[in-house]
Amino acid sequence: MFALPIVLALAFTGPTSGPTPFAAFVDAYFDGLYAFAPSLGTAAGFHQYDTRIEDRAAPAIKRRIDTLMRQRAEPRSAPQGTARHG
Repeated sequence: MFALPIVLALAFTGPTSGPTPFAAFVDAYFDGLYAFAPSLGTAAGFHQYDTRIEDRAAPAIKRRIDTLMRQRAEPRSAPQGTARHG
């Protein structure tokens, strides 16, 4: 009975050295996505985007493409061979 809280505490407390490279990549990806499409951020429950609207002007689209190209060029952080494709 007393072991359950300890097990749960250990399961939900990860290393304190910061996010893994993959977690940092995911955070950066979604930060960029929600900056470009704030309504998606609001729909996902991140209410810091509530007061923003999409900007589909050419410079904004170019910034998004540049961000995606930069992220694509970054080294892969996910362990190789773990992804399964349908």
